Amino acid sequence: SILSFEGDGKVILYAGNYDAYRLQRERREEEQEKERPVEAKPARVVAEKRSKGLTYAERNELEGLLDRIAQAEQEVATLERELSDPSLYASRGKEVPVLHGRLAEAKQQADTLTARWEELEVKREEAARKA
Repeated sequence: SILSFEGDGKVILYAGNYDAYRLQRERREEEQEKERPVEAKPARVVAEKRSKGLTYAERNELEGLLDRIAQAEQEVATLERELSDPSLYASRGKEVPVLHGRLAEAKQQADTLTARWEELEVKREEAARKA
């Protein structure tokens, strides 16, 4: 006989050796699987959650995104203007790679913020259409 400590504090006595235990356990699990109804509700709940409007945090984020995008684009413009100055390369040539790195980061940040703004704006418009 084998004492099997199952989940939820259950202890079950299986008659026979280990092979018999495995066979009995598999049959028991198959029976339990057949008894369980197939649940389609969670998928519907997820779909319903997606169709809702913006959360409070998303509304606050959306309000501040345009200012943050403007700041990022201003940073890009400033760095591009600085890098287009020929005197930079003559007087501070060692700073150029650092400035190019900062420019790439600023462009990436502006693109990321713009994509997030578009995502939230689409979500807001869809919620307004459904309401």
